[in-house]
Amino acid sequence: MRTLSRGGIGLGDVKYAAAFGIWLGWQGTLLALALSLALGACLVLVLLGTGRLGRRDRLAFGPFLSAGAYLSYIGGAAFWSAYEVLL
Repeated sequence: MRTLSRGGIGLGDVKYAAAFGIWLGWQGTLLALALSLALGACLVLVLLGTGRLGRRDRLAFGPFLSAGAYLSYIGGAAFWSAYEVLL
């Protein structure tokens, strides 16, 4: 994985995602990862726009994984119920 991403995401993040995958199940994990990516992307866009972060700067992904897992834990059931209604 590290070879493909050129050092972007470490194996610690993968192990961490696997750990909360056991805790949340596969649906909760999918939601947590999607929320993590969305939160991270929003913050990066804000930081790039304000000039506090450069294109070559790195930002840890672990806090976003934690936030996504927590949000998935507290609101995951409601999200999946609403999603099933749309189907």
